[in-house]
Amino acid sequence: MMSTIRAWSALAVVAITLPAVAADLHVPGDHRTIQGAIDAAAPHDTVIVADGIWTGAGNVDLNYGGKAIVVRSANGPSNCIIDCNATPEHPARGVNFVSGETAAAVFEGFTIRNGATPPGAIADLFNGAAILCNNGSSPTIRNCVCRDNHAGCWGGAICCTNASPTIVGCVLIDNLVDDDGGGLFAWGQSSPTVVNTLITGNHSLITAGGIADFCFGNDFGFTLVNCTVTGNTAEWQGGGGQMFGS
Repeated sequence: MMSTIRAWSALAVVAITLPAVAADLHVPGDHRTIQGAIDAAAPHDTVIVADGIWTGAGNVDLNYGGKAIVVRSANGPSNCIIDCNATPEHPARGVNFVSGETAAAVFEGFTIRNGATPPGAIADLFNGAAILCNNGSSPTIRNCVCRDNHAGCWGGAICCTNASPTIVGCVLIDNLVDDDGGGLFAWGQSSPTVVNTLITGNHSLITAGGIADFCFGNDFGFTLVNCTVTGNTAEWQGGGGQMFGS
């Protein structure tokens, strides 16, 4: 009788985890609103927003939620506008960086207009009518225009509270603040870097029509590189910029 011998080879199975491939998410092609695309995005994804005027729920008060993603317009700030359509009685701003975002969180190529915060003092509820950065956030804001925004306390366009964004190639124009810093305001432990940016035509009802620096300590405060600050006005003092802090 012949016997059959079966030989079994042990195969080693090795699981290989491949890095996720970053995706492009299109608005409105893939997601109806900008916030909807942000919510769906994974780290390192890019949200691309088509030309047009974007307004209403899901397109204002944007929040990255700490994600390292890029949100950019398809064709630059003259073609892609976030219109907050806000008033002090019905406030809204363009973007909130409030979750410790890093420089890998990029906002690029938008115009933000008609943002507004309520009247009040000190709390960030009243600050930064176009963009608010706080809680250690350090996003990259690039090639954006902030115009015709109105903050109830600090930072008619952008306010930095213990935050250090990098602002590159932007225009802050014709913004209004009821207290300080018609264009930009920074306070606490903030170290914003502003590069190749035009700050003009902004107005403050108290001080610093252009830039206000209320940062504490020698390691904090604005770094301005190749910026133009001109034609800003203030009711009390410091049309271009009033720098405080120690």
